[in-house]
Amino acid sequence: MPAPTPATPPPIADSDLAFLSRWTGEKDLGVLRAHAEDNWRDMVGCATHIYRCMRRATYLSPRIARYPVYEEMLAAKAEGKRFMEVGCAFGTDVRKVVADGWPAENILAVDITDNYWKLGLSLFQDASTPPPVHTFFGDITDDPSTSSRPDIITFLDAGTHFIYAGAVLHVLSEAGVRAMLTKLYAVLAPGGVLFGLSVGVSEPESGSDVTPPVPWLMVSTTTNVPSPSPATTTPTRVPRVLHCSSSLTRLATSIGFASVKVKTFNIPREVEERVMGQTTEEETAERRALKERFGVERLYLGFEMRK
Repeated sequence: MPAPTPATPPPIADSDLAFLSRWTGEKDLGVLRAHAEDNWRDMVGCATHIYRCMRRATYLSPRIARYPVYEEMLAAKAEGKRFMEVGCAFGTDVRKVVADGWPAENILAVDITDNYWKLGLSLFQDASTPPPVHTFFGDITDDPSTSSRPDIITFLDAGTHFIYAGAVLHVLSEAGVRAMLTKLYAVLAPGGVLFGLSVGVSEPESGSDVTPPVPWLMVSTTTNVPSPSPATTTPTRVPRVLHCSSSLTRLATSIGFASVKVKTFNIPREVEERVMGQTTEEETAERRALKERFGVERLYLGFEMRK
């Protein structure tokens, strides 16, 4: 069972508020911190369970600029190229891209639901003047011909040059990961790049009969995100999976990506806790289960896949 959602906001450092201050123009960090805490309470107050990164308010700071490909991306912002973020959540990284000068009409923000996006409008205090980007809330892997949004179909058909998926693959089932990568490959322009980060696992030991991806947690067909009312359907539960570097590389190559780079990050526990917050009993149990069942360690995979 998932750990209960915490009742109090996590500690919010001054550095966590830097981008929020830049976007809103509010310089008083005490005011911003109180606002961010109230927004966090609104989030946890309308859901039975929140993804861990959301519980820890990691959405306050943009992360996209940490990727080497971001400099390449910004260098192309005046060339009419298109950018898409999958799993945009609060829209923090989308706002970072806008703030760095990427034309808003060439940006598409995608998520399975708009609930986090609406919370982002409150957090960034721009509900009356939201970022003028394209948005699509739903399953991006569905056939776009079924969409009632011709602007989205036009955007995707034109080809997207940069796609960012910062925390998506590890919340999907095995079939879901394949479907997502297949869809993103299809909408990439020739030479385009998909980049991001995913929770993953280490390579199995030599001689092991374990073949990643390995099951991790359970994911249901009903979206596990803030909702004003409980789900009315009975979800079908299937396991989320975690890839290792070689299994993700094989999958991406089999789909058609011409160049695939996957880098393993084994972040020291003390560093991870400083960034993400104290490790919970739930996470400790998951790490132990991965080691005992499959002989692998949980870690992070940074990826860059070019068409």
